[in-house]
Amino acid sequence: SHTRRRRRRVVLCVSCVEPPPPRDAMVLVLCIGDLHVPHRTTDLPAKFRKLLVPGKIQHVLCTGDLVTKESYDYLRSLCANPGGNVHVVHGQYDNLTGVPGNGETFPETRTVQVGEFSIGVVHGHQIVPWGDVNALAACARKLGVDVLVSGHTCVFSSHKVGDRLLLNPGSATGAPSFENENPNPSFVLMDVNGAALVAYVYELVDGDVKVDKIEFSKRC
Repeated sequence: SHTRRRRRRVVLCVSCVEPPPPRDAMVLVLCIGDLHVPHRTTDLPAKFRKLLVPGKIQHVLCTGDLVTKESYDYLRSLCANPGGNVHVVHGQYDNLTGVPGNGETFPETRTVQVGEFSIGVVHGHQIVPWGDVNALAACARKLGVDVLVSGHTCVFSSHKVGDRLLLNPGSATGAPSFENENPNPSFVLMDVNGAALVAYVYELVDGDVKVDKIEFSKRC
């Protein structure tokens, strides 16, 4: 069985929702994807760019469909260690422009260890039916991960299935998709501290940044 995670929603001004300052044991992980610039939309919202301060994020997990190398380079600029901690999977449209270039290709899946959590990343177009919770849970079990970050639907969602957390950060640019022609732009910033994880969901709704909080812990 699975349950949808309860979220605490607060409407704040941009200056109030900057990512929390890193603590000694805390690791900040940005979950982002489905940018689709310039084919479906023009750019990341200005309020999101103001929030995503370069150098404060330890890991970037991207669900793909960056489409252009410029978007890839932007994500690398946000990470404190862009050489080893920017983890991107291949999206449905990333082959249009050869992202990331130089003959490289993104993998179909990635698995990253952060704190005590094993986190898997997949775009999601390979999972049928698209966005199906049971199919996503099966993918998480196959990868052997505690948290699965997926995309493709361009709409934020979160579910707890057994002892696993399924997260879809949605489209950071609000790019239209098969599920929603006008989704709210969104991304997720995870604060991982050992066996505890807090996911902050940033969503742009009618010009305001709304922040939801999801708490998840790993069972002993």
